[in-house]
Order: sequence, then structure tokens, then C-alpha cells
Amino acid sequence: MYCFVCHDETTETCACACKVHVHRECLLKTIETRDSTNCCICAQPIQNVGVLTRKKPALWVMTFAIVLALTVGFSSFASVLFLALAIDDRNDASFYDLLVCCASSAFLATFAMHFLLKLLTDHDLTVSRNVYSFI
Repeated sequence: MYCFVCHDETTETCACACKVHVHRECLLKTIETRDSTNCCICAQPIQNVGVLTRKKPALWVMTFAIVLALTVGFSSFASVLFLALAIDDRNDASFYDLLVCCASSAFLATFAMHFLLKLLTDHDLTVSRNVYSFI
């Protein structure tokens, strides 16, 4: 008998109602293309094929979160460093200016983290992909 996908000879059959002849690789390729575990000939479920749904974080969300966290961390570190330099120089005018800068940086960091939290809770952050295999 011949495989209904590639038309090469095979003795393997599909574990569905029609028992069509098909290679395992050809069957998996057909299932992945159609994204369904039902037979494309008889429309009955194929018994010996399992599906595993894999989820991974969306790339744009991870990139945005990393850039936001690095920006907030760097700006907070830089403002604290400048504040320490002003204390070391005993320059009161620049100390108060930098203190205001630190406070505004902390406020912006808090705002950015709340924005990121809202983004993470309001949007679908994962990309799902089905992986088919023989049981």
C-alpha cells in the first residue's frame, strides 16, 4: 500500500476509523499543518497521537519589561550616585537639587512599575504552540 501523503510504499496505518496507510512522519506533518488531531479523510480522532500545548512569554513583553527594569534601575543608581557625590563635596545647593532628582526618579520608577503591572495583567502575554507526538 502507498502513503496517502507522499505516495511511497508503507505498511503503517493510521489509528483512526478509516485505517488509511500513512508514514508516521507524514501523519505528524499533516496534523501539524492542519493543527487538528482528526483524520483528514474520515474526520475521526486519531487515537495514537497526543498533543502538548507549550506556552512561552511573548517576545515583545519580555523585551519591554527588561528595558523598563534596566532603565529604572540605572536611573535610580545614577541619581543616588550623584547624591552621594554632592554630599561628599559639601555642596548644599546641588545636594537639594539632586535630592529632588532622586525623589522624582523614585516616583517615575513607581509609576513605571504600576504601568508594567497593568500591562502584564491586561494582555495575553504568552504565545501558545501545539506539539504533536505519537503516544
